[in-house]
Amino acid sequence: VISMEYLGPAHASAVERVVASLPTSDVRVVLAARDVNRSLVSMWQEKVQNGRPWTWAEYVADARDKAPGETDGTRDRLTLGGSFWRQQHIARMWSTWAQGVGRDRCTLVTLPPPGAPADTLPRRFQEAAGLTFEDLAPPRRDNASLGLPSVLVLRQLNELLEQRGIGPEVGMKLRKNGLAKNFLPRHRHEERDAIDRGMAL
Repeated sequence: VISMEYLGPAHASAVERVVASLPTSDVRVVLAARDVNRSLVSMWQEKVQNGRPWTWAEYVADARDKAPGETDGTRDRLTLGGSFWRQQHIARMWSTWAQGVGRDRCTLVTLPPPGAPADTLPRRFQEAAGLTFEDLAPPRRDNASLGLPSVLVLRQLNELLEQRGIGPEVGMKLRKNGLAKNFLPRHRHEERDAIDRGMAL
């Protein structure tokens, strides 16, 4: 099993090279997709963690304005909406990979809604891939989302760094490793109080 998010939006030429490099002609593709609204929130947070100063309103508006047709969204990495659709345009990804390996070897798996049992997605993947996961340990949940106040703190930090001419790459260790992955998650219990005191987008 080879699983990597960058494979999803690959160009047809890249798909061809990937398939040709594998030691078998029986290549099967399982594409996992979740609700676009949840993806929009998740990717905005990820972009902020990676140093972008984009507001939620800016991100949503540009994603709406750049909603693509089936063959669009493969090259635009720089704009807000373009970067979103490049990674989330499921119809284009499906079409590209289906052309590369054959439609009968592609399966679409939908992610379960919030609150579903933890084994729902592994079970769906198991069925689609023809694998058995009975002996696997439950997944750890180290990659939990940040709350709104924490994301807003990071976004303001990004703005300040940008104003001082400090690019996203320079502040990555502090921003993502120090704050987003370690310090801020430990204060999730305080975020509801901050929201109740009037913090908003």
